[in-house]
Formats: sequence, C-alpha cells, structure tokens
Amino acid sequence: MSDVGNAMVGEDVMELEHVIGFTGKAKNTLHYHPTMENTIVYGMGAVVVIQNLKDAHQQDFLRGHDNDVSAIAISKDGGLIASGQYGSILHKGFDAPVIVWDVQGRRDVYQLLGITQAVDNLTFSDDARFLAATGGDNNSFYVWDMQTGEVVASKKYLKPVTSLTWAAVDTSGRRPSYTLVTATNSQVFINTLAYQVVNMAYMMNTEKCSLPASGLVRDYNVACIRVDHGQTSFIAGTSVSDMCVFNIEQRVYRASVGISTGGVLSIVSSPEFVFCGSGDGTVKKLRGYDQRWTLEGEAQFDGRVVSMSISADNLDILVGTDAGKMYRLLIDDMSTVQLSSSHITEVADVSFGTRSDIFCTLSVGGQVRVWDLSDYTVITNVKVDHDEGVCCTFAKSDDSVITGWKSGSIRAHSSSNGQLLWNRANAHRGMTRSVKESANYVVSGGDDKCVRVWQRNGLDLLIQFAEHQKPVMGVLIDRGQDHLIHSCGADRSILTYDLKRERRTVIHQLSGNSDGWFTSLAQRTDNELEIVTAGSDGRILFWDCDEPAPVQNILDPNRMRLNKVSMSPSGRYVAVCGEDNQTKVYDIRSESLIAVGIGHSSNVRSLEWSPDERQLVSVGNDCCICVWNFYGTEMANELKK
Repeated sequence: MSDVGNAMVGEDVMELEHVIGFTGKAKNTLHYHPTMENTIVYGMGAVVVIQNLKDAHQQDFLRGHDNDVSAIAISKDGGLIASGQYGSILHKGFDAPVIVWDVQGRRDVYQLLGITQAVDNLTFSDDARFLAATGGDNNSFYVWDMQTGEVVASKKYLKPVTSLTWAAVDTSGRRPSYTLVTATNSQVFINTLAYQVVNMAYMMNTEKCSLPASGLVRDYNVACIRVDHGQTSFIAGTSVSDMCVFNIEQRVYRASVGISTGGVLSIVSSPEFVFCGSGDGTVKKLRGYDQRWTLEGEAQFDGRVVSMSISADNLDILVGTDAGKMYRLLIDDMSTVQLSSSHITEVADVSFGTRSDIFCTLSVGGQVRVWDLSDYTVITNVKVDHDEGVCCTFAKSDDSVITGWKSGSIRAHSSSNGQLLWNRANAHRGMTRSVKESANYVVSGGDDKCVRVWQRNGLDLLIQFAEHQKPVMGVLIDRGQDHLIHSCGADRSILTYDLKRERRTVIHQLSGNSDGWFTSLAQRTDNELEIVTAGSDGRILFWDCDEPAPVQNILDPNRMRLNKVSMSPSGRYVAVCGEDNQTKVYDIRSESLIAVGIGHSSNVRSLEWSPDERQLVSVGNDCCICVWNFYGTEMANELKK
C-alpha cells in the first residue's frame, strides 16, 4: 500500500459500509464465531468480515492485509482471530503475513512473518496460548506464543504440510503440554509441545505415525480431533475422497472410510457425528469411532464444499462452496437454507440507474446481477454462457440493464426478472469496451476503433464514427445536449460527435512526454459540463470543449493506472479507482484527496456513485463488491453553517 492508503485520509469522509461476496477460493475461511450468537467470520478480498446473520447491516471489518485472505482461525474463547493472506503485493513472492486480531477491540495485536507465497492453514490451541500456521513454497511450519508473539517452534518439511490440528491441552503436569498433529501427502506427525525447565522454554518433539506396510500416500486436506471411548483420534479428509483415522496416543493408523468423489475438502465434528464436505458438493454425516463407521445422512450443495463450521450449540453447520454460496445445514434432518450468493469471477463493471437503493454488476464470467442495497440481496441473476462480460449500464429510461461483451455483442436484460430483451450480436469486431444509453440512443465503443450509435427501439444502426486510431475505451452521451457524443481512446484522443450534423466536431489530444492514454471518461454534473478523463498514467484531466488543453489536472499520488472515473451527482467530487487496489475521492474545488477506501485485494476495475451521493460502490478482480458510505456533502454543509 502507498503512504496515501496508510495515512488514513478521509476516515471521517468515507467508511466501508458493506462487503458483498464469498468466493470459496480458499478452504476453511468461513466460520461461526464460537461465542457471539448468530455471528459469522469470513474472508473476502483483503478484508476479514464479521457479520451478524440476523441483521445484514451489521458488518464489522478487520483490515490490514494487502492481498486475498487465504486462511482464518478463531480461538475457542472467541477473543482472538488470526488471518493469513497470499503473498504481499508489496513484495512479490515474499512475505505472506499472519495478523492476530483482538476481536473486542477490532485491532491487530501481532503481525507475524516468516511464511512466503501463501498462508495455507491456521489453528489456535484450545487455550489460545499458541497459534500454528503452515504454507508457502518452502513447506514452512511455525508455532507462535500468543503471550509474546515470539516463535516457539518452526521447521521446513520435505513436502507441503496440508493439514494441522491441535488436540486437547494436557493440564496434568506443572505446566500444560500440547499435542499438534501435522500431515503431508505421505506422512502424519504427532508433535508434542512441552515446557523444558533446562531451556526455560517450550520445545517441540516430533514423532511419525505408523502407517500400513503398503503405505498410505494421501493429501490430508483437512482434519479434526475427536475423542470416543477414551481414544483420541485424528480424523483427516483426503484428496482421494476418503476419511482416514489415526490413534494419537498409539501413533498408529486405524482406518480408511470411502466418502465421495472430488476429495474431502472440509471436515467438522459434533459430539455424535463427523461431517465430511466433498468436491462433488455433498456433505456426509457419519457416526462411529476407530474402525466402525456408518453413514447417517447426506446433503447436496451447489459447488465444492470448501468450508464448514459447526455452531456452538451443535445444531447446525455453516457451509461455504466455491460456487460463491453460503448455506446453513441443520444437523438433525440435514435440511439446508441458502444464506447468500456471490460473484466468483472478476467483477468487470457496476452501474446505478435512477434509484439509489438498486445497482447492477457484470462479471467476467458472464453473470449479470441486480442488487438491493436495503438488504444486500440479489434481485435478478442472469448467466450468459460462452462470453465474457466487459461493461454495463443501468438504463435510466427504462428498467433494463445494458451490457457489453468480449465477443463484441451488446445485450439488454430486464432488471426485474432477467428476461433477455434484445441482443445485438457482433455490434463490434472485437471487444465492446463501453456502452451508454439515453431515451433515444444506445452508444457503444470497442476494439474495432469505432463508436456506434444505435436506435433505442429496434437497435438499428443510426451512424458510426471510425476516427480513433486505437480501441475506444469509453463513451458517453452529453448531459446537456444528447445529440453530442463523447469518446476517449487508447490513441490518447477525446472526440466529440454531433449527431445532427453527422460528423466529429471537437478533438482533444494528449501532448507531452507522458506514455499514458485514456481509460475512462465522465462528465461534470454541475453547470460546467466539462469532460473528465482518467488515464493509465494516474492523471485525472478536466477538458473544456472550447479549450485545446486540459483546464484542470489532478495527479494521483500513487501514479498507477486508473481504470474508472465517476463524477458525483452534485458535481463537487470525483471518484477514481485503479491498479493500486484503492477507491479515492477528490474535492474538485480544492483538488485535494479527501477519502481513500481500502478493502479490495487487487485491481479495482470500476466504481459508481449512487444518485443521492450518499454511497459509492466499487468492484474488482477480487470478485468483491465494496459499498462505501460517503459523508462529503454533509461535511461541506456543516462547514457552511
């Protein structure tokens, strides 16, 4: 992150209101909080989300990561949350930090380093004294003391550690001792962490579990600890779709139980049952111990079951799949309730219509979604197969959502029921990069360097302009005179077309030594009606149609590519987003940066103001939708008093 992001600019101007999304990209990143009723914890983008299931508006956030959250653990007493990430964007291929959070204070306690590439597994000991983690390309394994934040044990395995689980704490001695089970794809290890008086420190001893003579090569994806009939068992789900049972005291393999297909990707245990979630979308309910197991029930879900967490009362299980869905599974009868559904591919664009409580999004994977901001639920969901979404606009003249596609097509769907209203195939040769509409026209620009104007009803081609030398990156219809069309291109030019005169009337060209080009354009909404552009060089430029050079120039501090520019309805603020993973708001009058939104873990592709200027919605490559509350107008009015 840049100094701008770390400086907490505009903390009182813009706040993260809600995060929409759960991709299931990483295993075991969806949890019930053990002590906070109806509360779940999960990772989305660079944020750890704490959400009340009874009230969609009750979300808290733990923010400090700069890449996707890859692992989450919660202490049994609920006081600590540990989160790990994929390798830092600041140091490609290097540190993947683990952050330990104080839940009550919503603050970080430790930032723990050592793992590279990605944190794969995290787990607290039952008393929250120790935190264990594995991951990275160096097969690393760490145990930290939560009283000091210091490493008490570490090693590098010959093969990746695919699973680790703590057994119950042994309190029979003068100091507690701990058992931690780790597994690779060919071996299970029993690690004993005990205090040694000679060294005046905790030290770890490691033993191998005995395996069958024929060997037992498995990727032990996930595991739990279970005590039955006085025996403590390590129960692991494997990549070959069985459940393996190991006796911890005897350090020996006991049984293998076939579960399903697609690998066992998640596993939890209640006092009576063991539940295995698999790559084929099933959750199997099993009863037994040691070598005796029976199937008691099963449930089917959409997508691979990558996360499961059992409630504190052992009545239901929280289930997450890589289809972007969360479910509640009732243990008694194995019935299911879907809690949410999300984009699972990059979100390419976002748009508001006339209402401030409804917006639409388009994903690269071809999903068109209309969202209700009152409860953050999906109103309409449409999937277009065999094409990639690029751009969208929520029509203000009717209830349609108009979309542009990689194939060059332009489509319109009803926002209320998802019905396909029309499809203009091959509207452009190559990608349709931008589309806008008015009551009379639909305007599009694409990779074929053309700007095309379509009749609103019937979609007949009215006129086309082919004066750009490179792909058209953005189009818009003039707010004051809808017969004027503006476009910007990768050729560093802005063109204005007059539909009445059927010709181009104005051209603006970037000059100087900059290598930048235009990526997006908008129009001021106050009485200035100037064109505003965002550039690949991090510049925001304001253009008067009567002046050849920009009349105002704002250089983003990070000087990274800006993907989208959006003018606030009042005309006082301009919002931008880009490759620095941030959402920013500038005050046009002072040219000052007044707010920085940090929540995305990767490239932010688009953003849009709500019509009432109270919110911004941003979307990006992390599949995340961030809803930001904006208080700029309120603050400006307060200053006038």
